[in-house]
Amino acid sequence: MEQKKDIEPQLPEQIRYKGKLLEMGNEPFDEILERDFPNVKLDITMGPFQRGYIGQWAIKKGKLYLIELGAMSIDGEDIEMDFFFDTDEPVLADWFSGTIRIMEDPMHHWNADGKGKNLSYEREFYLKIKEGVVQDNGKEYKLEDLMVKLQYVHPYNSNGDL
Repeated sequence: MEQKKDIEPQLPEQIRYKGKLLEMGNEPFDEILERDFPNVKLDITMGPFQRGYIGQWAIKKGKLYLIELGAMSIDGEDIEMDFFFDTDEPVLADWFSGTIRIMEDPMHHWNADGKGKNLSYEREFYLKIKEGVVQDNGKEYKLEDLMVKLQYVHPYNSNGDL
């Protein structure tokens, strides 16, 4: 894949998990794109899509599926799933092995300088995947549990002072 320029905030991949449409912190399609389609040049100048595509995923019956994919070539042509997989039906992501991060309930926080926002999530789930198959039921982390584990101290005391 081509070198990416300074990246503005990117729209995450989406995943259907336990009946909800959530955000995913991984891009499993990158692996097959780089391995099987090295000559396909996607438009990486599209603001929040600087990876060149956007995908929607699902966990169905213990397996990870790519259910929708949209991309644009550097020539400005729309590219859809059937270009890569010869089908527009959901595709088992059997090329992917690793841990996927699923995020729920986004929360925006202003940077200390007031010039931008950081994003965190109220809940996160981590699923181990091997060749497209879920290997465990996943671990769930809630923000307050993580803050306690990390001994997080809020930058303001109860009076609102630093």
